[in-house]
This record gives sequence, C-alpha cells and structure tokens, in this order.
Amino acid sequence: MKAAKRNLIIDICAGFFCGVVIITGFLQWIFYPHQGSGPGGGFILSHAQLYNLHFAVSMIALCFVVIHLLLHLTWIRHCARTPGKKSRHLKINIGADVAGTVCGVVSLISGLVLWIVYPLGISGKGHIFFLGQPYAWWYDIHFFSAVLFTIFLAVHLILHWNWIKRNCSYML
Repeated sequence: MKAAKRNLIIDICAGFFCGVVIITGFLQWIFYPHQGSGPGGGFILSHAQLYNLHFAVSMIALCFVVIHLLLHLTWIRHCARTPGKKSRHLKINIGADVAGTVCGVVSLISGLVLWIVYPLGISGKGHIFFLGQPYAWWYDIHFFSAVLFTIFLAVHLILHWNWIKRNCSYML
C-alpha cells in the first residue's frame, strides 16, 4: 500500500472518530450539564450511555491520532531540526499543530481525571479534590481545552486542505 493511501485511510479514521468525540462531548454539554446527570431532556441516550460512548470513542480517536503522529514523525523531526528555514505557511502550520497537541494532551489528562477520580454517579463531586482542584475546575479545563483542540483541528484541516483534496480525488 502506498504511503499516501495509508495516510489517507488513517486520517479519515482519525477525523471520523475525532468528529464523533466532538459531537458526543457537545451533546453531553447540552443535555447533561456539568454537575448533574438529569433526565437529559428526552435525548435518546442516557447520561451514562453518552458518557461511556464519549470515553470509548475518545480512546479510539486517540489511537488513530497517535498513529497519525507516528506516520508523520519524519516531518515532525525535520521541522524541529531546521528552526530558521521555514515559510510563513509552515510556521503557522507548526504553531497550530503544537497548540492543538498541547490542547489535546490537556483534554486527555483532564478527561482521564474526570473518568477515574470523578466517575459518573459519584455523590459529592464538589467536595472531592484532586491535585487541590474540585470537579468543576477539571470539568471546565476539559471543556475549554477540548474546544480549543477542535479549533486547532479545524485550522489543521484548512492548512492541509489541498493535500486532502488531491489525495481524495486520486483515491476515488
């Protein structure tokens, strides 16, 4: 299999699962606001089902993103080794990718804290502190880092749009 086709398949899978993560996270935010698990306003999934779906799909998306990064490790090393010889487009690309990675890592860590330390259904979430911070702080960090990650993911897609169009049309 050619590298471009392999990359495209991995990128499509990563994009699909990242999209599902974004959608399930947004649905949780809309239907099950932060401190309670409430009835959900008639949503088809319970809070627990949506919560578990969001977590499971997040782990699948993480695997595809890690594979994506590993496949592009040569490009990452090249950019890191040649700091002065970069076009403006490449500098924006690197900045957006680094910022998106940082936001993704913060979102991952805060999501794991929410999953492990404050599992769904635990009573008294506001009274439990992890690393000196309550549940609401971790929730807000997770939410805002996820929103920023989504923005940087969109910037990443925009910056690579010509590659996406070229390879999608080539493969079809």
